[in-house]
Amino acid sequence: MKAGRLNTLLVKTILLSSMILMPFTQATADSDASFQFYAVSDFPYSADQETLLTDEITPAIRRAKSPFVIHLGDLKSGGASCNTELLQKRAAQIHKLHDTAVFYTPGDNEWTDCDRDKLTNPASELEKLEEIRTLFFHNRPSYPNHLSVIQQPLYPENKIWHYNRTAFATLHMVGTNNGRAQILLDNMDFALSQVKARDAANRLWLETVFAQANSQNADAIVIAFQADISKVRHSGKCTDEEPIACDGHAGFKEQVRSLAADYAKPVLLLHGDTSDYCMDKEFGGNRAPNLWRFNSAGDFKVLDGVKITVQPDNPAEPFTMTTILADLRPEDGC
Repeated sequence: MKAGRLNTLLVKTILLSSMILMPFTQATADSDASFQFYAVSDFPYSADQETLLTDEITPAIRRAKSPFVIHLGDLKSGGASCNTELLQKRAAQIHKLHDTAVFYTPGDNEWTDCDRDKLTNPASELEKLEEIRTLFFHNRPSYPNHLSVIQQPLYPENKIWHYNRTAFATLHMVGTNNGRAQILLDNMDFALSQVKARDAANRLWLETVFAQANSQNADAIVIAFQADISKVRHSGKCTDEEPIACDGHAGFKEQVRSLAADYAKPVLLLHGDTSDYCMDKEFGGNRAPNLWRFNSAGDFKVLDGVKITVQPDNPAEPFTMTTILADLRPEDGC
């Protein structure tokens, strides 16, 4: 992405952000702060998992009348080719999780990893990203008005919404070092420029959701994305001089800890990507003890969706989780 286009993106987002700091509705402000929503991640990877999703998990979620559902990406296995027919099928399956409010943040399996030699018919990862955006975010029904959903310009996968005095956001952060590793079929310089632009958009979007939460005196914040940001192969921030052998999530981790520390209310990072099913209550450290990280179910180990309870009035345990079918709580500590 050229500098001029990136600057246009930033200006548009700043202008949008300045117009959307809307107060909670009276009905939301007067309601109990605790509620539940559902998340699915790293799933389905096989025909058996498809059956589990369509026959058991989806009906259970729909019966619960959840206000919304989040899919955290990796909706196919890394070994399955990224053909259009499979992606179309997955889009239909994911959007059946809820009548009107499914939020999806892409995973590496469905775009950054689509150029692998081991796949049948490997494809350009950037072309697959555009296909994902078309299938999942274009020509979709509007979200319910009470969620006050907004979408980031040029990045339709990045959303902000509000429910019951809690602010939510999706950020497009994936594994494979946030898209910096193994760029095999695209122009390296151009692909890395796209990563850099996406990082800049994510930084601004993160600032926006915290600004909204502060302005509206929200009780909690939930940030959803795909990547397990605790798993790193390289240390140090990524720079123009070293854009690959670096930690592609280092800047985000520094930023979110700083914002959470200033916010001083419960903040949850919600992601998939790896097979650990665990709650990291130490992720924020001494600087931001109000910051938690939850690695959701999926990725072959725990084949289930997750019911997440937000209870900001309980400072010791503002977020609790249990799987939908097996009623399994995550391990304490990751």
